[in-house]
Amino acid sequence: MQHFSTSNLALAIADDMVAQRFGHGRSIHTFAAYLDYIDARATAHLNPASARRVIGSAGAQRRKARLTLENGTSVILALPMNDAHTGKTVWAEIELGTWLNLIEMGADGAWFYLHKGKDRRTGQVRTNAPMRSTTTNKNTTVARLIVNAKAGQQARTLDGNPMNLRSGNVYLNGNTDTCEGRVGRAKTDSAALLKGQLALRQKLAGSGFGFDGGEAQ
Repeated sequence: MQHFSTSNLALAIADDMVAQRFGHGRSIHTFAAYLDYIDARATAHLNPASARRVIGSAGAQRRKARLTLENGTSVILALPMNDAHTGKTVWAEIELGTWLNLIEMGADGAWFYLHKGKDRRTGQVRTNAPMRSTTTNKNTTVARLIVNAKAGQQARTLDGNPMNLRSGNVYLNGNTDTCEGRVGRAKTDSAALLKGQLALRQKLAGSGFGFDGGEAQ
């Protein structure tokens, strides 16, 4: 009889989820193999030195992620980031299925925790757009991607915790159909931005580009 720890069971479920989604079309059958695939996809347009820097940043962050089982069935992925205010490591928590959706959308850069101002108690989990040097919108909040926020809409969390990115905790605020319903300053369809930048990067595969240090995030 086999005995599994919670983390081992979470990984087994994650492997099964990846195999169901990507096994037939891409021959990817484990979570570890999917991480390798992301690294390869995200660096296919770069020269070897630049590719190593990306894998050493975003790729290394993904490999430090923790998988846990919640409520007996839901796999939660916790991703480590640095809080610049405290110097401590903080963890964004998100359902694995949602995380896979976001990665497929193009949110495969390093995720980072950013305070919008010195006086704000909490910040936002953000990620850079692929090929960010080619667009004026360099990054977006992960919460906006989860709820598919458009221009004039905000993504908020029910519990006020920006690290809790479970789909049931993130909600959309604002109605783009009326001037009165528009909220916030966002002028971008965040998901469309990432998808467009991802398509651009894929077209440039094999180009052997290099970049400055900041792009590696």
